[in-house]
Amino acid sequence: MDKKRILIAEDEAIVAEDIRRTLEKFGYQVVGMVSSGPEVLAKTAEFNPDLVLMDIVLQGKMNGIEAAEAIQTRHQTPVIFLTAYADAATLERAKVTEPFGYILKPFEEQGLRTAIEIALYKSQAQKRIAHLNAVLRAVRNVNQLIVREQDLDRLIQQACRLLVETRGYHQAWIFLLDSDLEIFKTATAGSAERDRKMLELLEQRLRPECIRFFHQPGLTILSILADSCPTCPLRHYYEKEGAFITRLEIAGEPYGLMGVALPQAMLGDVEEQSLFQEVAGDLAFAIHGIYLTEKNRLAEEERRQTEARLHAIFSYAPNVAIQGFDRQGRMLFWNKAAEAIFGRPEINGVADIFDDLLTDKNGRQNLKMILAEVDRTGLPYGPQEFVFHNPAGHQGIAKATIFSIPVEQGSKEFICMSVDITDLKQEEENRVKLEAQLRQTQKMEAIGTLAGGIAHDFNNILAALLGYTELSLLGLDLEPDQEQIRKNLEAVIQAGNRARDLVRQILTFSRQSEEKQKPVQVSLVVQEALKFLRPSIPTTIEIQAHLDAKNGDDMVWADPAQIYQVVMNLCTNAYQSMQERGGILRVSLTNILLRNEPIQTIPQLQEGSYVKLTVRDTGQGMDAWVKDRIFEPYFTTKKPGEGTGLGLSVIHGIVMHLNGAIVVYSEPGRGSTFQIYLPHWKGTSVPRLDYAASIPRGQERILVVDDEPPIADLVQQLLQRLGYQVTAVTNSQEALKIFQANPDAFDLVITDLTMPHLTGLELSRKILQRRADLPIILCSGYSDITVAAEMRKIGIKEYLMKPISARTYGETIRRILATSKE
Repeated sequence: MDKKRILIAEDEAIVAEDIRRTLEKFGYQVVGMVSSGPEVLAKTAEFNPDLVLMDIVLQGKMNGIEAAEAIQTRHQTPVIFLTAYADAATLERAKVTEPFGYILKPFEEQGLRTAIEIALYKSQAQKRIAHLNAVLRAVRNVNQLIVREQDLDRLIQQACRLLVETRGYHQAWIFLLDSDLEIFKTATAGSAERDRKMLELLEQRLRPECIRFFHQPGLTILSILADSCPTCPLRHYYEKEGAFITRLEIAGEPYGLMGVALPQAMLGDVEEQSLFQEVAGDLAFAIHGIYLTEKNRLAEEERRQTEARLHAIFSYAPNVAIQGFDRQGRMLFWNKAAEAIFGRPEINGVADIFDDLLTDKNGRQNLKMILAEVDRTGLPYGPQEFVFHNPAGHQGIAKATIFSIPVEQGSKEFICMSVDITDLKQEEENRVKLEAQLRQTQKMEAIGTLAGGIAHDFNNILAALLGYTELSLLGLDLEPDQEQIRKNLEAVIQAGNRARDLVRQILTFSRQSEEKQKPVQVSLVVQEALKFLRPSIPTTIEIQAHLDAKNGDDMVWADPAQIYQVVMNLCTNAYQSMQERGGILRVSLTNILLRNEPIQTIPQLQEGSYVKLTVRDTGQGMDAWVKDRIFEPYFTTKKPGEGTGLGLSVIHGIVMHLNGAIVVYSEPGRGSTFQIYLPHWKGTSVPRLDYAASIPRGQERILVVDDEPPIADLVQQLLQRLGYQVTAVTNSQEALKIFQANPDAFDLVITDLTMPHLTGLELSRKILQRRADLPIILCSGYSDITVAAEMRKIGIKEYLMKPISARTYGETIRRILATSKE
């Protein structure tokens, strides 16, 4: 326990020494003995004693009462007067100094001790009362500030100032942090130099080291602030000061940080700690209130703006009809677009909706049923197309969505938002028809252009088929050369495949269905197109082809017929521009990797690898205004009857659909260049047919039906070589009798589509009526999408286009049988 320090002011040395010994015997510490008033004042300032024993009579001009008055004014140190006599006048003079007691000389030791203890206790009590009053005054001032101040910046700044002025803190600071723990508001009060340094620190966006206490709940007490923040640029200001630091929080949600620097003697004061935490809590509550007020103000402002927007949208939204209904289907409100589309209902207050306002495509009047369903599930209905009739007799199609919204007292209203799509539906139908007509017209133009080339190329194919077959037959009469015969037959198959592909390409152009996209080797398509074109092009035009594709590296993912159409149209336009004077048609194909600079000139492309097809002519070229319009439908510079103006627009549509681009260079008299960029497909190249590879085999029983005896015989021999047990029939009625005689005698049926008596579809239907599990393969020399749809309804497993290779037969049969077993 600390000893109480006492200063003795006594002009008689013997008495002073006697008092000193007595005090030290009782455990007090005597910090000095003086005999004059000035000495008392000096020692009091130096040692700050807990008590002064003051003789009323001192040496010099200043007596004890005057010295006590000065001590009370400057230091608030308690004083006990020592006097040898206590007359009324002296006591009256001493009262002015509010002494803590009187001791008469000579004194008794116990009486002296009692007077000192009472004086010390009284002094401590007065200090405590004064401290508590100051605490209450500080709390009151802060609370008054909170009540009257609604500006956040002024609130935290004035709070810091009050804490410094009222409590005697050396410095006070408040930091407010956002959700990213960044300081967005700050306030500080105390030393002007400290304030300036701290603001400079924050302006440099340097986070104060004390920010780490933001993550610590409750009160943090730092005995020496400088030691707790060793890297803080302001630490030298706090080398002899302690600190209180706490979070500003409401219900555990922190808003900021508050701290004060104060004398170390105040750190352990419980009331001081409580004051600090109470002020922090009140400030946090006030800040929270300001946040809520601002949030509510912003929400109210946003609500008003939203209401204004919604009202404007509701009232003036063009072509969007908005109507409100109750549960009974009565119309409550509507906007101008609803009046324009459905007509204005004649109402007084609440309107009944017209019973036939909205009906589905089958003509049922079901609005009330829809409202009941939306009311029950709470889910929106639509968007759904409806037929509507307005009072003026207009009928149309609307796309509507119906949903519910809650209103007062738990009831609901229903909103119907509709768009009149009558014109759009008509335009869509017209567009689809027009596109189909465009595609068919373009295909027929291409077929007309290719007629000569087709005849020329088909004769070459037939020559190869007949010639190699004849060579093989002649070889059998001589000493057989098995290797040469094998090569001849491979050439026959290759020519047959070319003939098959040629027929498929002709069918692709003639029918109105779309081929599915697949990997396409562009160089092969270009070569085939140029073969067809050569017989049709005048000899005055030279064709130069430079196809740099290596190992199938010019693959794109596309419809082969569309790529063919692009090449044919570009080459046809090119040679038509050179018909009068002749020239050179150059067709080149390269792979190109596009990076930043080329992409800037072709903005519709992304970086990557592309197959670049270039068609260049030395014809008459184009003016700028013509070049700008060449992709417009029906635009043409040809004479009437020479073209439709659809070719380049169709090409443009195909290339854009494939995520490619077209670049055109042309000048009058200097020809034209078309560059087509198509994304390079990096998948596996189309495999070539390997006759040496193993073809799947089997032992199942197969019924083959084809009205052409050579075809039936060919399929029978082929399948028998693959190990199957084959029954071949050329009459579909006979085939049905064979099956009906023993339905379980076969594991698979392969039938032609077009046959007399019973077609392949009719035969299949009768077979499946008896054995629904029997797999059937339908074969035909012509692809028809209506047949494909019908066979799926019947249950036929596969549809193959003739001619059919041994490998296709083998792989298809194994797949169908495996699927059937599963």
